Amino acid sequence: MFLKKKCLIMLATMTAALLLTACGGSAESKIIGSWKVVINGHVESYLEIGEERIINRSESNDSPISAEYILTETQDDNFMIEFINPENGSHEFMFEGYFDNKNKIIVVNAPGGAVENSELIRVDNIAEEKEKEEKELAKKEEKLAKQKEKKQKTEKEKN
Repeated sequence: MFLKKKCLIMLATMTAALLLTACGGSAESKIIGSWKVVINGHVESYLEIGEERIINRSESNDSPISAEYILTETQDDNFMIEFINPENGSHEFMFEGYFDNKNKIIVVNAPGGAVENSELIRVDNIAEEKEKEEKELAKKEEKLAKQKEKKQKTEKEKN
């Protein structure tokens, strides 16, 4: 009787632990998707992360770069991503970070050293996100042009 109770308690504990482990999800499963890379409030590029490959779509370069990657989870709940250089097969450090929530990764280290104000934000559709960014940029440029025009007009009136 005592042995049956002990086995039953152990079975229930193992089942609960297994369910909790499965629900938590690993960084590998959470990172798959589309992300925009934001540094100091400015969008630098977009990443598409699949199960085996990562595609970098830079704002300054129209042609995307694709490579295999390796994700390594660290003991302090961070993870590192290295990509495999397609030209020579070497492993290149990309970044180290952690999940702030399911839609945001805080980057703590990059090839140039420790970083501040860098994050990856999950996006549903890169094309739509780029279009939205372009519209916001156009609005800012229009606003600056109006301010410049107003300033010039004020200076002319003073003279």
